Amino acid sequence: CTVGFANGACLVPVCGDGIINGYEQCDGTNFGGKTCKSLTGGKFSAGALSCTSGCRIIDASKCYVGLPWEN
Repeated sequence: CTVGFANGACLVPVCGDGIINGYEQCDGTNFGGKTCKSLTGGKFSAGALSCTSGCRIIDASKCYVGLPWEN
């Protein structure tokens, strides 16, 4: 059991439930507190993250260098 137990049953990670668990790096719009800025080492400070369909990769391809008011 990789996630944990509840009421004696093994919890299985479910991609798409909004909860990061097991092998997941993200789930829906839940990025575990990560932002464009933190994922790119400060290189890109604006834009939007997305989560791949398998919840295994946070996609930062829509991040960009922000204008001063976006930082």
